[in-house]
Amino acid sequence: MTETYNGYTNYQTWDVVLWVRNDEGYYDMVIDALKDITQEHEDITEQADALQEFIETELIFTSDPVGIAADLLQNAVSHINWYEVLEALLEGLDQD
Repeated sequence: MTETYNGYTNYQTWDVVLWVRNDEGYYDMVIDALKDITQEHEDITEQADALQEFIETELIFTSDPVGIAADLLQNAVSHINWYEVLEALLEGLDQD
């Protein structure tokens, strides 16, 4: 049996989509990047990878966490389903 969280693979995936959609600064930044990403990459895998790199660099790992915090943060990030994040944000992009 597969557990989901609010329609997403897991809490971590849902949380990224929630923050991006509900924080105007994050939303504007990510949507601008997503427009560039979709123009540069036709392949969905490449788009998801580029989105992951952008969000991790610009929103999640803005400093170099160390120790326990770094381990816990990296573990949480490793569970994010970047395809679902991409799909959810592309839906929003289509509505803009």
